[in-house]
Amino acid sequence: MRSLGHFFRLLLVLAVASATVPSFADTEIRAEWFNGTCPKGLPAEASQAPQKFAAVLAAIGAVIVPKLVSGGVDLAAKKLQAAGEDRPNAMSARTDAYFYNYLRERKNTLNARCLIIVEADNFNATPVAAEPHTWRPLAPRVGAYQNARMIFMAAVVTAPEGKLFRLVPAYFEIGDWRERSFWNSDRRDYDIAVTLTGIGQSTHFASVHMAFKGVNSNQTYKLTDSLMNGAETDYVPLAPLSAEGTKHISTVESAWASKDRAASILDTKLQFDNEPADRAAGKIPPVMPNVYRDPYLAKLDGYCTAVRAANRDLEKSKREIPAICNWQLDQKLDAVNQAKKEVERSDDWLQWARVACWPDAQERAAQMAAPHPDGHECTEPTSLKNQSTPHTRVVSLVVVTEVIPGSKVAKFLGNALSESATDVSKVIVNKLPPLTKEARDAADVADRVLQQAVIDADYKVELAENELAELPDSAPVSKVTEARMKRQAAWYTANNAYRAVGRIPPYPDGNL
Repeated sequence: MRSLGHFFRLLLVLAVASATVPSFADTEIRAEWFNGTCPKGLPAEASQAPQKFAAVLAAIGAVIVPKLVSGGVDLAAKKLQAAGEDRPNAMSARTDAYFYNYLRERKNTLNARCLIIVEADNFNATPVAAEPHTWRPLAPRVGAYQNARMIFMAAVVTAPEGKLFRLVPAYFEIGDWRERSFWNSDRRDYDIAVTLTGIGQSTHFASVHMAFKGVNSNQTYKLTDSLMNGAETDYVPLAPLSAEGTKHISTVESAWASKDRAASILDTKLQFDNEPADRAAGKIPPVMPNVYRDPYLAKLDGYCTAVRAANRDLEKSKREIPAICNWQLDQKLDAVNQAKKEVERSDDWLQWARVACWPDAQERAAQMAAPHPDGHECTEPTSLKNQSTPHTRVVSLVVVTEVIPGSKVAKFLGNALSESATDVSKVIVNKLPPLTKEARDAADVADRVLQQAVIDADYKVELAENELAELPDSAPVSKVTEARMKRQAAWYTANNAYRAVGRIPPYPDGNL
């Protein structure tokens, strides 16, 4: 019994030691969408941190020999089982940013091109030019960090089909863990979840997450490392245009409308002037011959006449005219377009196009003297600013979860103790490594906890017995049975508390 009590105390010491303790100062998470490519991409470190407490765990695992005995050690079992479960530690941050730019490019371009997440002691530093990474002054939300514990960057990659994007991890720098545990190895799992919502909207338009298994502390990972491969998210929708964004784009398009037409007129005139020389040089194909002539035209006319005759016997909703039978309308439309181009090549239209494209006379003269072969580029409308205006604000919730993987050794011990009592002989116990001062202090704490557990259990037994005794003779059978079950549970708990301190259980083991 003494060796058994010794072992129980040891297990409780280890259970107390397994309680997680902070290994890093209190930190804060911040996130920011960066207008540029992800700025950091350092090579990964080759070394990995050593496994802590490996010798102690190996010794315990080698000497434990389960043997069935009576009694229970619920407290130790639960502590050890808890050490065997995965435990998440989540921190979150909110940020907002304008997702797009729209101006000179005449199309939406991403303003949010890289997601940067930093966990640090504080963000009150003043980045200076001497720092090795000049991106920090350009990222006001996250760049002023001090004592960074984690730096993560993911690139925004759009799909070729458009309207979709995904996040591709590019850089992951991790320091020490947020908390450590006796039972756990020096590896963690990380999950980074991002939810995006349009400003003022009640539902999000996209939600993604990136999972990283087996992250080492004090390590830097880059895009090509195996940890990062396969961690990219699925494609999700790009941010829908906000009302302000739609209005801004309409304003830009309206301001450019006359400029676009002027450039088109000048481009068409340039192509017309260069067409004979370009055809002679083989730069453009010859004009396609007219296909609408006999015998094809006669056959086509007969077919379309028959189709129209057949349609007379059908309801209007069911009548169909093949597109090929509209060839006469198509020819008339082509003639209209050619006439329009001829008008736009007149002197007054060309003069209007030049002035509209380049209001400044000197610039107009320079552009006309050396026209651009790929098309004329007009000056920006005076109603627009010279710099791009971002639009469509998006609110982002970023949750970074550090998961402590459960200890398989602790889970085995806890399950063994939970399913059956375990007897360890004095010889086996003596093979365990001697306790350190910290462990002895933990053992003293465990003894006090066990003694207090006995006192608490006695009070609960007294309370359960009083509740049963105070029931009137007319009490329903169900109430009496419920009170007896409560008393039995109190006896069981108290007996286990007595066994844990090496004392003989005082309460009955059977139902009374």
